[in-house]
Amino acid sequence: MSASADMTSPHPSVGSGSPAGPRPPADTSEDAFLVRLAILRRMTFAQKAEQISELSETLRDSMIAGVRFRHPEYAPAEARWAVIRHLLGEELFGAAFPRAPRVAL
Repeated sequence: MSASADMTSPHPSVGSGSPAGPRPPADTSEDAFLVRLAILRRMTFAQKAEQISELSETLRDSMIAGVRFRHPEYAPAEARWAVIRHLLGEELFGAAFPRAPRVAL
């Protein structure tokens, strides 16, 4: 892969515009990437939505665990509020949850 090919997209495995189509990430073999791509293409919309939902939940749990690691004094609810505040931003969080605690991330 040439240096200029690396600069075409910040996410080279997604819609690079290359005639060859998407390319695997640097840490993934071509064979593994093609198997994964074939699986994704066979999945229904509902299956993809379920997978995205599960990944989102895992990410939220990881963020909460990170907050709890940095702030062991936080109760579980405080850690969740910190993550929600981070995801929504200060203005939307304040408008949506005016009585929620303003705990640090």
